[in-house]
Amino acid sequence: MYQFIYITGNILLALYFIYTLLGIWRGAPPIPTLKNTRETMIRLGEIQQDDLVIDLGSGDGRVLISAARAGGRAIGYELNPFLYWYSRLVIKVLGLSDRITVHRQTLWDAPFEDADVITAYLGPSVMKALEPIVTSKMKVGARFVAHAFPFPNLSPIERCGKVYKYLPRGVDKAS
Repeated sequence: MYQFIYITGNILLALYFIYTLLGIWRGAPPIPTLKNTRETMIRLGEIQQDDLVIDLGSGDGRVLISAARAGGRAIGYELNPFLYWYSRLVIKVLGLSDRITVHRQTLWDAPFEDADVITAYLGPSVMKALEPIVTSKMKVGARFVAHAFPFPNLSPIERCGKVYKYLPRGVDKAS
């Protein structure tokens, strides 16, 4: 029995290590967002009651939880199965399953056009690839809040430390 547990544990540890390396290689390493940074992201995102907040590469769900506690409905996209299941467990334990959904899908499948706020803590290569998508697909007036790595060609409308706020499609003049 102990041998089974030992082998299973080592296999799971190896798989976690492989998924971590894959995340680093893809430009989205699993690095948790600190509490003060999450608070800044939520503040700059100006999350209102029932805003749809999408977190690209949602990791362990910390940003999703902060967004839901701020009144938003949150959807996360996470490929790492360990972080996906961990975040779902934490969300269920906290009683936020009615406000947060996590998908084990690539961030490229996210419904950019439906979001009021999109948050991301992704590497420079992913931000560069993401820029044309958010500038064409996000709805007018939706906010994009990035941690640590800005878009290469967009100017943030606000910055606080290493948190950048963008309005990729501006604000509708008729509003």
